[in-house]
Parts: sequence; structure tokens; C-alpha cells
Amino acid sequence: MEILYEYRKETVRAGLPILGSVGLANYTFRSVFGYPTETANFIKDNGHTRDLRGKPVYCDEILIDVDEDSNVDLVIEKVKALKIGCDVYFTGNRGIHIHVPIVPILGTNVPYSVTQWLKAVELWELVDQSTFTPGSIFRCEGATHSKTGAEKEWADSFEGELLKIECLAPPPVVTVPREQCMESTERYFRNLMRKVGVGGRHPHMFIIWKSGVDAGFDDETIKESIKVWNSQQDRPHDEESLQKSLRTFK
Repeated sequence: MEILYEYRKETVRAGLPILGSVGLANYTFRSVFGYPTETANFIKDNGHTRDLRGKPVYCDEILIDVDEDSNVDLVIEKVKALKIGCDVYFTGNRGIHIHVPIVPILGTNVPYSVTQWLKAVELWELVDQSTFTPGSIFRCEGATHSKTGAEKEWADSFEGELLKIECLAPPPVVTVPREQCMESTERYFRNLMRKVGVGGRHPHMFIIWKSGVDAGFDDETIKESIKVWNSQQDRPHDEESLQKSLRTFK
């Protein structure tokens, strides 16, 4: 079975996705998860990597972004204690990246299963949580960071066992009364239709987030909706700025 990945040269998600096999050269970012034929065809037909919830994805390596320097030592300590094999990279900016090879998993529940493992080993609150959605992208090794001019490069390796994580099904969605659902959903979609200036972008994203939660939408759906909303603004935030804002929403 062929597994394809999305490749990008910029964090701004402009233009049609470029899909290729793992290791495609000369690109700055690669999708966190791989796409089997069904999902790859969906992306090609629609011209984007949004709305992938419920589509199967592939993972043979958990890509962890430790964005805050203050969390680096603690994360490394916790990863070492797990006695699993992994590689540590200097990102080209602050923090570190950790690549953890795993026994490959494929299916619609892969992102959920990865996040549950991170929570179980107490890493979830210390890493960039926005990484683990089906359409997320991650900086490639050797890529030059636009702000610092430094490359992402290998820094260290930890020897250990090949990690095997359990494939888990998410809990059933809790339903809310129809009247409450309709009112909250209408408010959520009204918020998604508004255009705001750059100065009001972050506050309005939080308003969208809160109204989406109140309407009963899951985190992944709300984040993807915010990404679409951002792309429709007169001056969209780039992917890095957008992800930085999304990380603050709980």
C-alpha cells in the first residue's frame, strides 16, 4: 500500500497540496501523518487537507514539538525514563523536536491514539498539542528557519525499544438538547462568517473556539474551522502564528 505525505515550502497553506512519498527532497514542511490511497484521493479531489476527520491516516513516527525552552529538560527526562528509541533535533529556532519511531498504525483513530499515549506518559501538557491533527505539518530535517536562518539538525539519539502504542477508539459524542444545539451552532457559524482586522484576530479566534465548544464540536473540528476562517481574512496569519494562537486555547 502506498503512503503519501503533504509537502510545503511555507507555513501559509496556499496553493494545491503537493503529495509525495516519505523523504521528498527540497521541502521545508511535511505532514505529520501519512495518507493512504483513500485519504490521498480525497485530498487530490478537494485540493486541500482540511476536513480529514474520519479519514484513515498512517503513523510510523510520532513527531513531537517542544516549543517552550522551559519544558525541554523535563521532556527529555520523561522520554529517557520511557526507555524508547528516538532522535532529538535542534529546530532552527527555540525548543526541540523529538522523533519517536513506532510500530506502524493505520486507521481513522490514529491521531486520537497518539494523543492518548502522550497524555498517558504525561507529555501532553508539555508539547505543541496542535501538531496531532490529520492535516498538521512539521518542519523537515535540514530546513532553514525563516526567522533565524538556522537549519533543523540532528542533536542526539536515545537508544531503546521500538514503541508500540495501542489503537484506541474515541468515546462517543455527548449529545445536547436540540434547542441548545441549534442556538449555539448558529452563534458558532455567525462567528465564522465575521471578518476582523489583524489586531482583533486572536480575540475573535478565542470567541470562535468558545462558541464551537458550547455548540458541542470537538477540538479538531473547531481548529480546522478556524484555519479556514483565517484563510478567508484580508490578511491571513501564517501557519506558525496561527498555531501559536491555537495552542493557547483549552
